[in-house]
Amino acid sequence: MAQGYRPWGLVARALLVVAAFLGAGTTPAAEPWVVEGRVVGISDGDTLTILDDAKTQHKVRIAGIDAPEKGQAFGTASKESLSRLVFNRRVEVRCYKKDRYGREVCRVYEGLRDVGLEQVRAGMAWHFKEYQHEQSRGERDSYMAEEQSARADRRGLWKDAKPVPPWHWRRGKADPTARSERHSSPGAQIQPFTTPTAPPRSPPDRDPMVGCVCGSGDYCVGPRGGIYCTTSGGNKRYVPR
Repeated sequence: MAQGYRPWGLVARALLVVAAFLGAGTTPAAEPWVVEGRVVGISDGDTLTILDDAKTQHKVRIAGIDAPEKGQAFGTASKESLSRLVFNRRVEVRCYKKDRYGREVCRVYEGLRDVGLEQVRAGMAWHFKEYQHEQSRGERDSYMAEEQSARADRRGLWKDAKPVPPWHWRRGKADPTARSERHSSPGAQIQPFTTPTAPPRSPPDRDPMVGCVCGSGDYCVGPRGGIYCTTSGGNKRYVPR
C-alpha cells in the first residue's frame, strides 16, 4: 500500500457507517479511506489537489460545503480564502466516495481545523444542505450554526443583499427573489456594446474648422478614454476632465 494512503481504524470506520445510516438510511458506496499529503493546488473555494507521500495526486472535493463558482460574486475571494488556509500545507483528508467527476469527496483537516467549516465560518462557502444527510448530526449542527452566524454578521458572500447559491448558478437559475447580471429574464435581448460618447464641452478655442477639430464643438475619444480635439497644425489637444 502506498505511503500516505491508509484505511481508517476500525472505530472511525464504524462511526462513519453508523452516521451514514442515521443520516441517509443507506450504505456508503465504498469503505472510507484517508489520504495525507501536501496541498499543491487550489481549483476554487471547495476543491483542492493533494500530493501524498508516494507522489500521487488526489483531486479532492471538500464535503459539506459549496463555494461560489468562478465568475460568480465572491468566487475569487473564496478560492483565495481556501488558499490561505491550506495551500502548501500538510493536510489529512477523510474520504468516503467519489463524485461523478472522479474527485474524492472528503472532510479536510489542517491540524485540528475542519477546513470546510472554516470556509463556512468566513462566509466563503455555503453549507451544502443537499448532501447534509452524509454528515453526522454534530457536523450538520456545526455547519448550520456557522452559516447562520456568518449570515447574521454579513461576512464574506453574505455582504451581498441577495447572494445567489452556486447550485442555482450552475443550473442557470437565479434565486426567485434575486437577480444576477448573468441571468436575464426570458425574452430579454442582450444589447450590443457601444462606446460611450463624450459629453459636449466648451471648446478651448474657436478655429473655423469642422469635424473632430478644435473649435468645432466635437471631440474625439482616445483608446484610453481621453477626450481631445485636433489643432490646425494636426496636434492633439486633450481636454481636462
